[in-house]
Amino acid sequence: MRTGGARVLDMVELYRAALRADANDARAHRGLALTLMARAGETGRYPDEAVAALREAARLDPGDAFARLSLGVCLSQRGDLDAAIGAWREAARLVPDEPLSHSFLGDALARLGRWAEAIVEYREAVRLQPDQPSHHYNLGVALRREGMTAEAILHLSEAARLNPDQAEAHHALGWALSDAGRSEEGIRAWQRALEISPDRADWRSDLALALLQHGRVAEALAELQAAVRAEPGLAEAHLRLGLTLRVSGRAEEAIAAYREAIGLRPEDPDAHHNLANALYELGRDEEAAAEYREEIRLLPGRAQAHVGLGNALERQGDAAGAIAAYRRATEVDPDDAMAHYNLGIALANQGRASEAAEAWRRARALGNPVWSARAGERLGQGPSGTA
Repeated sequence: MRTGGARVLDMVELYRAALRADANDARAHRGLALTLMARAGETGRYPDEAVAALREAARLDPGDAFARLSLGVCLSQRGDLDAAIGAWREAARLVPDEPLSHSFLGDALARLGRWAEAIVEYREAVRLQPDQPSHHYNLGVALRREGMTAEAILHLSEAARLNPDQAEAHHALGWALSDAGRSEEGIRAWQRALEISPDRADWRSDLALALLQHGRVAEALAELQAAVRAEPGLAEAHLRLGLTLRVSGRAEEAIAAYREAIGLRPEDPDAHHNLANALYELGRDEEAAAEYREEIRLLPGRAQAHVGLGNALERQGDAAGAIAAYRRATEVDPDDAMAHYNLGIALANQGRASEAAEAWRRARALGNPVWSARAGERLGQGPSGTA
């Protein structure tokens, strides 16, 4: 008895034999390509012979939209998205009412980050096949990426209605609702997604972040602890766990969680920043300074890192280092009022009154309500400039 694989091989040889007899048989070229693609479905990458056969089928039969549709699939799987887009555009020209062509086009354009163009194609797919949940889902995701939140919510809601068991639709809807400030509804959407796919630790981490932002700290902590148990290698969950523990007043545990995140993702400046802040709060200034320096190495243009380093150095008694760090922060971001204010404090502590006053004047001029007021107090003036 022949296996499925043996039958596929027989079909390949039959098509090859047909093409030896008539090299201009477009159907045989297409059949050979589709059979080779079916065989590759078990082994991986579509072979060159399949691409060549589909190109030849399209050349021999200029009206064969399916050959072009299949060619696009083949090229996309091989990573040649520009060529795939060309094939699918030609398929859509030949058969404008085929929703798959538009859906595939949207997918390829989205993968290239060409979201506005992807939206055009997804809209057409929805128009042609309005009861297909995947079209609404894809359109909703693309709309959200372009900041069109209200419309994204409509299409993601429709995707979830048409296919209530599509966890991805509920999860994406949760993000869109959160973007719109409808956090409670977003939380419910994420919870529904997790009911369907309870093993998605990354989604559990997303839900926890929303719960934390909504002040539901205990629930967020429970979700994050479950996430890191389920997927210990999920760096983002450890990072968020650290944040939640820190908010809960469990600083040492937060530090341990941040270190776990850094172990998994050592090049993440946010992990180093959060760890540095936690260490600084505990008075472990030398360790904090080391983490701020690592953050600066990874992301030298972040003023907050330079300010944090300045704070840690100032408390260690390294006045020159602190002043240098604060000055660098003001160079990186001239509009960072806190950097100017802290620079003024460090300079004043060294008896450099005129330089300190200049730093406070700059802090005050930036108009930040907190730092403008504090700088005004240092200058002996109110926030509006009156004595």
